[in-house]
Amino acid sequence: MKKITYLLSVVILFQSCYSYKTLYVKDYNKTNNKKVRIELIDSTKYKGRIINYNNDIFVIEKNNKIVEFHISEIKTIKQRKVSTIKTLGAITFSILVFYVALNELLNQFIKFI
Repeated sequence: MKKITYLLSVVILFQSCYSYKTLYVKDYNKTNNKKVRIELIDSTKYKGRIINYNNDIFVIEKNNKIVEFHISEIKTIKQRKVSTIKTLGAITFSILVFYVALNELLNQFIKFI
C-alpha cells in the first residue's frame, strides 16, 4: 500500500494544472504578453510569450531571445490557460492520498502498541 501511495503522490506532484487552448486568427491580437505554444509546419515547437503581432508576423520571446514567425509558417498556436478542474482534482486527490496514508500509518501504530 505504501508503494501505491508514493506512486500516486509522485504522479500528482508532476501533473500540470495548465492546459493549452487553440487560438484562432481573430484572437491573436488579444494574446499579447501571454504564454503560448507555437507549432510550425516543420513540426518545430516553441513556447514563449507573444510580444507583438503585426503584418502577419508573430514576435515571441523565448528564454530572453526574440523569435519571429510568419503566419504562413505556423501550424497551430495554443494559449496557456489555468485548468480549474485539474487544479481542484489534484488538490482533492492529494488530500485523499494523504488521508489514506495517514490512516494506514495510524492503524500500524495501533497494532504495534
